[in-house]
Amino acid sequence: MAPHTAQPARGPGRASAAGGDVGACGPAHLHQSGAGRTQGARVAGRTSCCETGPKLCHLAARVLRPRLLLALVHRADWLAPHGAAWFVQGPPCPTQLLALAPHVAEALRQHPLGQQHRLHWGLLAAPCAPAKPCTSKACLKGFVVQGTLRQWRNTTATGLIRDYTGLWGQLGAHRGAGAVRVTVLGSGGFRKQLAVPPDLDEQVEFRSGLPYPKFWNAIHRSWALVPAFGNGKYLTSRISSTMLASLTACVPIIASRAILDVYTFLRNEHVFLQGEGEGEVDVMVRVLAMDDAALFAKRSALCKLREEMARRSAQVIREALELAPETLLPPVPPLSQPAASRRS
Repeated sequence: MAPHTAQPARGPGRASAAGGDVGACGPAHLHQSGAGRTQGARVAGRTSCCETGPKLCHLAARVLRPRLLLALVHRADWLAPHGAAWFVQGPPCPTQLLALAPHVAEALRQHPLGQQHRLHWGLLAAPCAPAKPCTSKACLKGFVVQGTLRQWRNTTATGLIRDYTGLWGQLGAHRGAGAVRVTVLGSGGFRKQLAVPPDLDEQVEFRSGLPYPKFWNAIHRSWALVPAFGNGKYLTSRISSTMLASLTACVPIIASRAILDVYTFLRNEHVFLQGEGEGEVDVMVRVLAMDDAALFAKRSALCKLREEMARRSAQVIREALELAPETLLPPVPPLSQPAASRRS
């Protein structure tokens, strides 16, 4: 698994919870945003924080010897043999797994390695708002689908991780959707990958590689975020970066009942809920007709939820620290990474 590389800042934010004697770090799939990655380390007493590859994180923890290693997990399948299972097989210090959603924690509990460490869930989303926030629907523009233009594949099929084809089908078939505009905020890739039908060209905007301020401003000024899952794993073992983006910017998602059943921290007041038999575009048309009070009440509720999630996560971390050793542990031997996890 390759370390993160420095890139222009963009994509859903995730707060690194590091304080006191906590080291917060993780493999590339433990602690990364869907559309932006950074690499770095900070030392303050016995606190370390890194967002990088697993090998470098192990090296940093062995040198800094924190009381606790906090591994933020956004997908449970990193425990697969070809992934970063070795990361928790021989950690350099006591390790707490912090899944970023309840269903990710549940998927980890089903794995033997997930059962060897303390495990809780806690959603960490750093706030981000423009200097001049939008206060009425007059400044809202488009519905945003955000995320890396990345393929998924298995032994029988492949596709993009967002279901753009299904979304375009809905948009073209809905007679009342002429005023709907969709903005795709991607990282990498090209517009042609979206396969937008020619008759929808004017309704779909593609923006890629935006720096943080422009990325978050586009989300902040959108009517809503659209998950458009093209992969069922976001309902079984992974958290979608769109959920983090929703809390970061306090912008509601368009959610099915299935999404609320899985992302149980979300309630009706936080989302634009799809009714029975409705598609995302049906909800978009309804949202365009809502008044300011109804629209911005959901944003206010999301900001409050973000604070609730931060308090919950902070309590989990405090409890983990209380159980961590009070004294420095003896140095650990050099890391021996299994050959199956190495990359040439």
